[in-house]
Amino acid sequence: MPSFTPGHHTLAYNFNSPSPYAGPRRSPRWPWVFASILLIAVVGVSTILLQNGLSSGGNQGNRDLALITPTSEITMAPSQTPVPSPTPVSLEDSTELATEWITLWMNEDYAAMYHLTSAATRDNMTERAFVDKYTGVQRVAGINRINARLDGEVNEQGLVNVAVTYDSGLVGEIPQTMELAMIHESMGWRVIWSPSLIFTELGSNGCVDWTGESFTRGRILDSQGRVFAEDAKVTRVSVVPADMIDPEWAYSSLSEVLGMDRSTIEARVNANPNANWEVVLKDMPADQEISLLNSLGDIDGVRIHPATQRHYPYGSSAVHLVGYVSLVTAEDIERDNSLLEGQLIGRTGIEYGANDILSGKPGGTLYAVDCTSRTKRAEIASAQGQPPVDIYLTVDAEFQKAVDESMYHAEKEIDGPNGKKITIGQRGAAVVIDPRTGAIMAMVSHPSFDPNGIITGNISAEDQALLDDPVMLAWLNRAVNQPLPTGSIFKVITTAGGMHTLNYTDQELLNCPATFELGGQTYKDWMMQPGLTAVGMLTLHQALVNSCNTVFYGIGEQMDYVDSYALANMARSFGLGEPVAVPYFPANTSGTVPDPTWKLENKNDGWATGDNVLLAIGQGDLTATPLQMAVAYAAIANGGDVLVPYVIDRTQVAGEDAVQVGERQVKNHLPLSDTQIGWIQSALRDQTSDPNGYGSSRIFGSFPWSISGKTGTAQNERANEDERPHSWFAAYAPYPGNGEPAEIASIVMFENTGEGVTFAAPVTKEIYQIYLDRFRGAYVLPDTRQWL
Repeated sequence: MPSFTPGHHTLAYNFNSPSPYAGPRRSPRWPWVFASILLIAVVGVSTILLQNGLSSGGNQGNRDLALITPTSEITMAPSQTPVPSPTPVSLEDSTELATEWITLWMNEDYAAMYHLTSAATRDNMTERAFVDKYTGVQRVAGINRINARLDGEVNEQGLVNVAVTYDSGLVGEIPQTMELAMIHESMGWRVIWSPSLIFTELGSNGCVDWTGESFTRGRILDSQGRVFAEDAKVTRVSVVPADMIDPEWAYSSLSEVLGMDRSTIEARVNANPNANWEVVLKDMPADQEISLLNSLGDIDGVRIHPATQRHYPYGSSAVHLVGYVSLVTAEDIERDNSLLEGQLIGRTGIEYGANDILSGKPGGTLYAVDCTSRTKRAEIASAQGQPPVDIYLTVDAEFQKAVDESMYHAEKEIDGPNGKKITIGQRGAAVVIDPRTGAIMAMVSHPSFDPNGIITGNISAEDQALLDDPVMLAWLNRAVNQPLPTGSIFKVITTAGGMHTLNYTDQELLNCPATFELGGQTYKDWMMQPGLTAVGMLTLHQALVNSCNTVFYGIGEQMDYVDSYALANMARSFGLGEPVAVPYFPANTSGTVPDPTWKLENKNDGWATGDNVLLAIGQGDLTATPLQMAVAYAAIANGGDVLVPYVIDRTQVAGEDAVQVGERQVKNHLPLSDTQIGWIQSALRDQTSDPNGYGSSRIFGSFPWSISGKTGTAQNERANEDERPHSWFAAYAPYPGNGEPAEIASIVMFENTGEGVTFAAPVTKEIYQIYLDRFRGAYVLPDTRQWL
């Protein structure tokens, strides 16, 4: 996908004028030059380079170039007839010339077409003006493809009809039949050119304009109808450098009225590659249009006009879920020729994944107009618009905001290397799913940033620093695209593997020694502290409650002896090792589930039992995303159905009935019996309520709702980062064993912070407190939180 990358911040402006050929304009700066009766003067069109500005490197430069849009036509002065470029076609054969002409036309090789025109054309028109004429009309008409063919034979006078069909993103197919006239000159046959060879309605001296609606997008709403994203009307202040008579006065006045540094204004103008292009400076509230006109309207070169901008009321709390938009670039149009200049498209999140649903199609009419006065001459084509579609998510916006706020409570200042204070707990993610249906209830990634700053170009210094930081990676959605070792939350999968492959019951007695020996390698149990003795024999149930590593090392070893693929296959049955296919949402990271084939292909090395031993505790080469693990625990919570999560509940066009989109969809069922799933559920319930204080009972023991869960502390060694472990906590509630189905499942993860019970578990507890208060009316006092 076209993702947000550090140092490349693509801004979005939805200019109400859908093309540089629409609306009133200043008179051209140069007079028209008329030539012979067969030929005409033409108007060149300025090439729109906005896309190049958006795709160039550099932070400030990208922001500035994104504020530029073309505003007027440039008339190209005539020049002497250039020496035609050599061409392989025989100019002594009129049919060959006509065939070559339409071939070049369909290939959009307008420069080569120019060299096939008559001498009179080249005397009165530069190659640049000729090319700009075609490309300009193509842009205004939204032409994506051209299909042309000769309609009959070339007669002795060099005349032949050409049947053309344009594929326009604005109006669909535009059929045309035009007469191609050729003249025989000293160097052979040449095309007698006029604008009528683009559209017949243009005649000998016409231009085109598109009159229609501006591009709009549907709203993104929460489950209750609150607005996550919408188009908002603003008053846009911009300048056209070529029209500025007194730049000093203009810069000073703009700086004072807009509250912008003069240096910022000048930098944006100087970054403008064409003085005739409009440079957007700032979007102001819509109701300030009159006061801005009074303050700035008399300054030559300053433009003040209504515009539309995308607005995100919930800002940073939902940016990784909702995403954001920007104007299409040249690269976008090259990849998808249904896109049009001036159109906003989604870059991340729902805005990206559901772009086709959200995008409306503006209706309107394509006209042939007088190039100077813009008076309409004839209609070329028209189309009815398609209204944008609103999207209702499965997420409650206020719950999303509260989950986001709870994540900040894990941040903690500690002593770092060289005695310097550092803050941990800033990088993490939380995913909340309804295990009954697969509906996503919340999705948060930290650190975050305000998308409104990206849209307006007024991004805060703090957000800019987070976006550029190679460790913080604020643009990354850690919930779906940051695979990490999971640590002990993976042990439920190993438990399932032991039951399925080794026929273990929950009462299977297994040894939990201080160390585990394999091939001369010693693996220690995390529970062992200096001076403590080994735990000894445990049931499989209690081993999961206690999270005894050495028990699970042994299970990994035994499963590897039976089948080296068995544990990896069990992990895949839970949904690990492949992207989670969320409809209309970009979640394309698969993570890694290692097995003998994977290791040979990726490391050119053979599989060892030690690989399976490490996999059994969620370490080694295993990685998974928070969303993948949320799906896995939701499957345990609901009795074994691995669901396809969804985030769009329904869609609606204004004035019409809503259409249900989201629904429960089972990807597969875990290869476990109901009894075996019940055993795992029981252990996870005791993990949060063990009377002896094992597991996470010190966090959840007094909680008035039957939460089940598992801590995870994943060791890691990452270059250029500290080596503190990743903190995980997986949970769901209420406990199904009490006869009530689980209605919420979650994953909370923090990178490089510490133990799961210390960071992720308390945040999970707060999220469940919020859920109880908001959806069940069972308020839990804040002072029951336990932060260690």
